[in-house]
Amino acid sequence: MMAKNQYRNRIELLQGTLDMLILQTLQWGSQHGYAISQALRAKSGEVLQVETGSLYPALHRLERQGWVRSEWKQPESRQRAKFYRITAAGKKQLAADHGRWETMVQAIAGIIVTKRSSDLDEDARSAKITMGMRRRRRASLILIPASQMRIYS
Repeated sequence: MMAKNQYRNRIELLQGTLDMLILQTLQWGSQHGYAISQALRAKSGEVLQVETGSLYPALHRLERQGWVRSEWKQPESRQRAKFYRITAAGKKQLAADHGRWETMVQAIAGIIVTKRSSDLDEDARSAKITMGMRRRRRASLILIPASQMRIYS
């Protein structure tokens, strides 16, 4: 019984996160399902790839809850598609979800970050932060302890 409740809580957390991301995406304007999926993918730096088997059930769930409305439209030079838009109730829900998300992120960070700055050794305290470019031209931060830095002329 305990395992079943843990599984249900995990599913609810994942669904709630997806719901929040969809509502956030719809804040930028009315979109059809494929555009929502592509926006999530692009805004996450290609990390989040929401499959149709997860996206459309989530959109239908949001619609049943009154957080999203949909209507069929035929955009220029495209076939007919169902466009979704966030409702006033959806905006209110998004604000509540965002607050809970921030609390969750802080709680997880408190668990993961185990060392305080006073616990770090001298190398870590004197580390320099440099900007590097990774593939696909995304900027990343690289921490280099001062003892490992080399100066080339």
